[in-house]
Amino acid sequence: MSTLAVHQTEQLLHDALLSPRRSLPSSPSAGIHPTTSDKTQRLHSLLASFKAPVNPSLVQETIDILKKDGLGIASVTGNNEDEMMLREAAVAAIAASIYGRILDTLLHQATEADTEANWWAETERSRQGLIWYMIETLPMRLTRVFKTILRALRARDLAIRPQAFTPYSLRKLFPSTSSRPSRLAVSFFPHLSRQPSMFSRSPFELTRQECRVRRQALEKIRDDRAERLGILAASRPNTLHNTSDLTTFVATLDRIMEDSSSTETPGHENALIATLSVINDTGIAQASHMYELGISYLRKPSRLTRMWPRLLVIPPATIVIFRLIYGSERTLSDHAVQIAETAAGFWRNYLVQPVRDILDTVRTGGEEGARIVSPEGLKADMESLERMALALSKEKYNFTSAELENLSMHIRRGDLTPVLKVYEEDLKTPLKSALAGSLIRSLLIQIQKMKVDVDVALSGIDKLLKSQELTFAFVGVAPALAVVYTLFGWTKHIWLSGHGRGKYGGKGRRQSVWLCMRRIERLLVLSSTRSPSTASTPSNTGTSLTALDQGLILVSVAQLRSYAERYIPARSRLREEFLADVSDLEDTNLGRTEKMDVVHRMWRSWGQVLGWTSIVEK
Repeated sequence: MSTLAVHQTEQLLHDALLSPRRSLPSSPSAGIHPTTSDKTQRLHSLLASFKAPVNPSLVQETIDILKKDGLGIASVTGNNEDEMMLREAAVAAIAASIYGRILDTLLHQATEADTEANWWAETERSRQGLIWYMIETLPMRLTRVFKTILRALRARDLAIRPQAFTPYSLRKLFPSTSSRPSRLAVSFFPHLSRQPSMFSRSPFELTRQECRVRRQALEKIRDDRAERLGILAASRPNTLHNTSDLTTFVATLDRIMEDSSSTETPGHENALIATLSVINDTGIAQASHMYELGISYLRKPSRLTRMWPRLLVIPPATIVIFRLIYGSERTLSDHAVQIAETAAGFWRNYLVQPVRDILDTVRTGGEEGARIVSPEGLKADMESLERMALALSKEKYNFTSAELENLSMHIRRGDLTPVLKVYEEDLKTPLKSALAGSLIRSLLIQIQKMKVDVDVALSGIDKLLKSQELTFAFVGVAPALAVVYTLFGWTKHIWLSGHGRGKYGGKGRRQSVWLCMRRIERLLVLSSTRSPSTASTPSNTGTSLTALDQGLILVSVAQLRSYAERYIPARSRLREEFLADVSDLEDTNLGRTEKMDVVHRMWRSWGQVLGWTSIVEK
């Protein structure tokens, strides 16, 4: 049941069951006369279960209890006021529940007819849409033509042979004039049987006429349901306390379901219950059946009918195009394997493995992995330099242990002054020092010192690289993540756009909402130029809105509500405020002027947010 029907039914049920005059006892036995029958107790328990949407079987069971043994309001004696109030509440609750079902049924039928009519309108105005529609329905048309030919041949006792299907034989078998189509043309375009004056020699124009005829028929059904919907919405009473108001309300329900209404006039209590019983038991179902009979041939083709050309043409065409591009089936399969391997390698080497390295770096703090200079190698070189310098200094200067300890500290800081002094003295007699002195030894110590300096510099670079290892890892994986994000976003956009789940439902859904808003405003504007007497039945709300205008507005408002509940994020302020505006448009107590103000507020508040402005600009 639609939200509008549930909301309206809840209000009437609340008035019927929880008003001060009809407050139900808290238990089946509380406040009821001791002689209350089991049926009355059962009636009380059933009414306690009335919550919108009410199950039709629950309503029918309540009606059956009231009908048995004449248990209507009129059959209750005046000394048992609680029992009378219980039965009054039962009749009011039944009327409220049936009202909700009729409202939901009419709203569903009018909305479906409007949706189908919009589809035919889109097909009618698009040349490409007409061509596709002709192709999609061609098998069904050819089947009808073939059956028509077979029936004609059998009716004339002619043999079924290939010669009977030649153009000459068909023209002779199915003669036609310039103003009246042949039976063969009628079998190909069925709408010509109802409107032969629309006969044209152009198949393209005949297809456009077929779409127009179906659209107009659907609009007629929509307007009929919308007018009934407007009468029903306008006849909803503010209270069901008064028996005369209740009787008038049930009479309106019976008139709206005139295709299958009761033959009794709902004036007497028993007739009132009988009318509600007929409407609930068979009336709504029969009206829905008649609606299905009227709209079944007007609906757009089935999904399979609309998809078969694409399913038949696209796969072979794709294979042929690939074969023409890549030369052979073998080459095509090789390319497919290469694409799969490339995708797998990209995923594994440029996305998965770098992410794992990032996680390892975070887990180990960057201490593991390859280094330019290992800490152990640097330590060994430093200790070797220290031993070489201490040994030379001890031999040349006869340092004590304390002096050697002090020299060791200087060497760790890079100070090799004693070694350099020895080197300076040896340079005074280089040949002698080279052969018998310590020149070569001091040179080797300086070479070791240079090696240690290089190791220290490389160790600093290594620490710098390690400190930025996480940054480098993220920089390395960023392009791959960008490629995956872009590809995923593009795929998601294509998929959701095709299924109407883009931003706020996608462009198509937002355009349909824009059309609904335009229709509502147009109806409100036009209603000011005509009086309610121009409609078959005016609304009784004291406004200038006719029943048809009110019904069409409710149909468009129902589409707005359905859109908001499906495509605007749930539990968001945007959705709550949008639905609040929709509720204002649904309120039949608001007049044309007030609803026009609501429409202006919606254009001003939601036009930019929901993208209506961009749709108009494009």
